[in-house]
Amino acid sequence: MRYMIENQVRKQATHKTEVKRVKVEKEREKAQHSSVYDQIIASINQALLTARVNADISLRDSFIDCRKYLVRLREVNYKNHKKILENINLTLKNYIIFTNKAIKTKEVDEVIEKVESSIPNIRYALKQMYLETIKDDLLSMDVQIDVLNNQLKFDGLTPSDFDKKIA
Repeated sequence: MRYMIENQVRKQATHKTEVKRVKVEKEREKAQHSSVYDQIIASINQALLTARVNADISLRDSFIDCRKYLVRLREVNYKNHKKILENINLTLKNYIIFTNKAIKTKEVDEVIEKVESSIPNIRYALKQMYLETIKDDLLSMDVQIDVLNNQLKFDGLTPSDFDKKIA
C-alpha cells in the first residue's frame, strides 16, 4: 500500500514538473518571438530618424507601413515565418549600421540602396502575414453580416420593408 502511495506521489510530482517545464518553454518562446518584433520595430524607428529615409517620402512611408504591420502581428503573437522575421531583423540592423557609418564607399552605397529597394517587398510580405492572421476573423464577420441581414429581412426590418408599409 505504501509503495502505491509513493508511486502516485512520484507521478504527480513528475506531472507538475512537466507542466511547469512546458509553461516556461512557452513563455520563453513567446518572449523571444516578441523580442524579434521589438527589435525590428526599434530598427525601423532608427531608420526613420535618418536623413536618407526622410529625404525619400516613399521609402519613409514603406518603413512606417512595415512598423504598423509588425505592431499588429506582435499583438496577435504571429508565429509563422519566424526565419523571415529574423532575416528582416538582421537586414535592418545592418542597414542602420551602414547608414550611420562615417566612411561611405561605393560598395556600402550599393548595399544600402539594395536594402532600400527591398523595403516595399518587406512591407508587402508583412501585410500578407497580417492578412493571414485576420483571414478567419474576416470570414467569420462576413458570415455574421449575412446572417444578420437575413434575420432582418425575415423579420421585415429592412429599409425596403418599411417603404412598402408606408406606401
